[in-house]
Amino acid sequence: MAGDWIKVEVCTPDKPEVVAIAARLNLDQDAAFGKLVRLWIWSDQNTVDGNAAGVTDLFVDRYCFAPGFAEAMHRVGWLERYDGGIRIPNFDKHNGQTGKQRALTKKRVEKTRAKCNGPSVTSSVTKSLPEGEGDGERELIHDVDVKRGADASSADVDALEDFEWDGIRADCRKVCQAVGCRSKQDASLIVKAVVLSRTRFSADWLWDSVEAARRKDTDNRPRYFTGVLRSKCKEAGLNLNALLKAIEIPGDYFRGDA
Repeated sequence: MAGDWIKVEVCTPDKPEVVAIAARLNLDQDAAFGKLVRLWIWSDQNTVDGNAAGVTDLFVDRYCFAPGFAEAMHRVGWLERYDGGIRIPNFDKHNGQTGKQRALTKKRVEKTRAKCNGPSVTSSVTKSLPEGEGDGERELIHDVDVKRGADASSADVDALEDFEWDGIRADCRKVCQAVGCRSKQDASLIVKAVVLSRTRFSADWLWDSVEAARRKDTDNRPRYFTGVLRSKCKEAGLNLNALLKAIEIPGDYFRGDA
């Protein structure tokens, strides 16, 4: 039970997946979207992480009042089947306790930024960093300082008060379960990637990378995960190593005291 609301992006009603579901079932697009929301609400209220053991396609079809609805969702990748149940992919990215906390934190931080003219949590210090990996370029990035230093402005402190380390730990555990964690270096990278997903990038930047690594057939999934993150940063004109270097993890974080 994660609360009496769910997160739905404003672009969702017009996503290709919704269009495809509507077309397959000969439904009005708005009707298809409404049935999806109905199922997502049920999942939010009756599952912890989108995994529904014992639930079948037949239940989904009956609950949504649309024969073939489960199959239509499965064909667009919005429903997975496993032995003994169904799963809503990437459920924690948007809903569940972790997804909702992330959404609320983002909203509070944005509200703080709007009220203040000073720098925000993602732009407390702007500086030139060392040359990137072989590109010979020096890039300006926003230095993300996750520790409340003496130089932080009042706007920074207000924003950092909304920084939920318990939520970060929860996300880190999910990432570790999906991509593996072989060393403290892997653990540190995962923590910093989660921080970046809450400050510099969107949640999709992290969870799409996790999903890509999870599906990859490789004997070193953490390395592949890092490579996906690096590629996404490069596409945005940024250097992953520089971004990671700019994040300072509290010294007591790995002792569970942060």
